[in-house]
Amino acid sequence: MFSLSKPKISLGSILETNSALEKNLKWDEGKIELKTGIKQRYISNTSENTQFLAIQAVKKIPASELQNISLIISVTNTPSSVFPSIAHYVHSEIETSCDTLCIGLNSGCSGFVEAVIIANNFLTAGDAEKVLIVTADTYSKNIDQGNASIRTLFSDGASAVILEKSLEDLSIHSRTTNTKKATEKHLCMTKDSNGDLSIFMNGPQVLTFAVGTVLPNIQQMISNNEQYLMLPHQAGRLVLDTFKTKIPKNVKILENYQTFGNLVSTSIPNLICENFQKFQESKNIILSGFGVGLAHSSIVLKRS
Repeated sequence: MFSLSKPKISLGSILETNSALEKNLKWDEGKIELKTGIKQRYISNTSENTQFLAIQAVKKIPASELQNISLIISVTNTPSSVFPSIAHYVHSEIETSCDTLCIGLNSGCSGFVEAVIIANNFLTAGDAEKVLIVTADTYSKNIDQGNASIRTLFSDGASAVILEKSLEDLSIHSRTTNTKKATEKHLCMTKDSNGDLSIFMNGPQVLTFAVGTVLPNIQQMISNNEQYLMLPHQAGRLVLDTFKTKIPKNVKILENYQTFGNLVSTSIPNLICENFQKFQESKNIILSGFGVGLAHSSIVLKRS
């Protein structure tokens, strides 16, 4: 079993309104919210890279709580440097009193859930007592500014959360993970003709994966005799409205994409932060991440 601290969040410093972006895209006023449900985004400035936001999030944790960290797991699709991982840079910024293993995951919207699964394995095996999970992404730096279909969706941000071994609190009751073959190209970052990194997303294919693969997997994890709090990746209105229609009524689905956009790997920890009291009071919690891969990881946490 483990405890999970309230996530610390660091967002891009530029609060971008729909009206400003609509002018740049030459869209009619109100079109972004009509299409996506998103009202604003947080965009990193030129001096705020992924590593910077990650370290800023970690620095919000009291130093005394970081001393016994024996494992750091970082999650990002958009690292500031190819290697070493953000976990290694974070390790250099904190004071620890024990040997620390650093692991970097090249993962996006499913990455936080995957990191929790890995952390739980280390804690259960006795290979760690305290784990720091750091998520960070700055998609906006690698999106063509004229690509309206995805430029309107994504925000930049980072989170830091501690999982600590405990005799009672949270345990992973069940989990489901899958990756769909031959779907890598539907959400990827590659070099364009100028040699610059550019993000591409096939929206209809991602939606089909979420509704056709992720949703049935989640439904199989739900018992009719229990009440659940679900914190899904904030993929946007189309996906979450479908989830709310298809998932049983004994599951309360939380959302905040309207004011934060899609924060990629930081999406779920930010949702936990915004609803931490509800998270602490819930006995059955579903965390569901899905996206790049195309891949999906969901877990049901039970509170003792």
